[in-house]
Amino acid sequence: MAKDNKVVNVASYLKEMARVQPYKRAVVCPAGRDKNGRIAYAHLTFRQLDRESDCLARGMDKVGITRGTRTILMVKPSFEFFALIFAFFKIGAVPVVVDPGMGIGRMLNCLHESKSEALIGIPPAHILRMITPKFFRTVKVWITVGKRWFWGGYTLEDICRLPWEPYTMTKTSRDETAAILFTTGSTGPAKGAV
Repeated sequence: MAKDNKVVNVASYLKEMARVQPYKRAVVCPAGRDKNGRIAYAHLTFRQLDRESDCLARGMDKVGITRGTRTILMVKPSFEFFALIFAFFKIGAVPVVVDPGMGIGRMLNCLHESKSEALIGIPPAHILRMITPKFFRTVKVWITVGKRWFWGGYTLEDICRLPWEPYTMTKTSRDETAAILFTTGSTGPAKGAV
């Protein structure tokens, strides 16, 4: 039986939703508290999420995160997290996500095992790679989400400065790796799920 290598890109669904329902809420996140102490929320529409991920995809591509590039993603759930995930899919790059609940030692082993070439993370992630460099030897591109201190590389703001224009999605196939996800491994050692 022949393998079905039909072109499939998860990000194409975002493009479609941005076209047919541009102002509908795509992502809703807590944004603090209102004057009565209740949780206040902010949102991105499908159009905003699509445009933000286009901008990030273009910037990531320019700094060397291209199709197939394994990239450690250490960002808390946020608007940036969701925009980055869709940027990865648009490029055809491979986000490597590790459940931080497994503990630092196991997490570092998973990151090392992934043989990633880039890291996009919040400042504590970059501090971790500075104090444990042997686990990040294969990483050549560093992007900080938030304030960059002394560790070099780019910031998310640096790579997303260009004016918006649509990003041409990579035509990925069903047999390509879309993401590598490491869970806690409660039934044994943590393994990456592709």
